[in-house]
Amino acid sequence: MRKLYNLVVLAIDLILLVVIIRSVGAEANSDTLTERPAESGTYAVMPESQNLAEPDNNVSQGIPSEDVPPGGYEEYIGMEDFEWYTSNISENWFPEEAIQFNEFQRMKGKWRAYIKFDPMNEAGRRQDMLLHIYISGDEENVTAEYDWYWYQHLNEPEGYYDDSENSYYYGAYKDGEIHAEGAGDVVFRYFYEWDGEEYAIGVMHSQAGVPAILCMMR
Repeated sequence: MRKLYNLVVLAIDLILLVVIIRSVGAEANSDTLTERPAESGTYAVMPESQNLAEPDNNVSQGIPSEDVPPGGYEEYIGMEDFEWYTSNISENWFPEEAIQFNEFQRMKGKWRAYIKFDPMNEAGRRQDMLLHIYISGDEENVTAEYDWYWYQHLNEPEGYYDDSENSYYYGAYKDGEIHAEGAGDVVFRYFYEWDGEEYAIGVMHSQAGVPAILCMMR
């Protein structure tokens, strides 16, 4: 029953993504994304240069050795780290033996993350990104720091972020979820423990309202 409920909720999220994409299609196809108004609360907002769809120009090209990550990173991240989502969870959700948790203290810390930006490419901005996300603070003042690592636009060469500035999202924990805003907004929604590792799935929007799926693991 829990698995069916989560699949239904995820399906609703995906439907909402389609509605949002279609409603902002003309705006999202412009070269410069405009800021999306905050729905509630007061949050610090990063400059447009940190927008998800506009990666920093200070990047390097090429595929590094797993033993020597690019840009001085201490930890390699690869798309293979997220095969649990791309090959299974996106269609079948988590297995019955996975244990869902929603305690804020367990959500904090360092996560490897994958962002699937404009997942249906309806805004023409399809992009994959890998990064580290650091969640810190307390329930009323949460900070999510994005340490950018790698990106690839649809049908284009991949690139690595070298010495690019981190992005910051600020918000709060409520009812088992973290809602935060920065260069757009993010909801960290589903957290699971499965086979000795922790996983999370959420949703994001750029300042222009273009959606993205967020996956994390550690």
